[in-house]
Amino acid sequence: MTSKQLFRILAAAAAGAVIVAQFFQPEIPAPPQPKPGAGYDAVVTDARVKTILRRACADCHSNDTVWPWYSHISPVSHMVANDVVRGRRQLNFSTVTSLSEDQMGEIHDVVNFGDMPPKAYTLIHPGAKLSPADAELLKQWALGELPPQN
Repeated sequence: MTSKQLFRILAAAAAGAVIVAQFFQPEIPAPPQPKPGAGYDAVVTDARVKTILRRACADCHSNDTVWPWYSHISPVSHMVANDVVRGRRQLNFSTVTSLSEDQMGEIHDVVNFGDMPPKAYTLIHPGAKLSPADAELLKQWALGELPPQN
């Protein structure tokens, strides 16, 4: 068998595996029902912070997930669904009525260390990337040291 024939066989097998994988989509659980008085308005009074959270965090940390076209193609669909489920489990802005000091500290830390939003996410969603000013505002909010709006 020549290397060209081997390549064709491997390419056909890979293409077949991708096609078969489309029949095995992840089960995406319905988002939890919002509680009365829950949501961004319950935990954030500053419009600047709400805007940043909705732009950079909402897809994984709220019920307002936008499922782009690639989130319906295996194996990417499994990774995206897993990220959203984990993000909502960690913090869901659609269901919280308040944030604890520990949660605020964690928000500060993940922003401070550049862990959120994840780099892989911002590569595909450049609008979610935090500018230095955005990050500073979120950190100040998380510490309860937010300057007044102008």
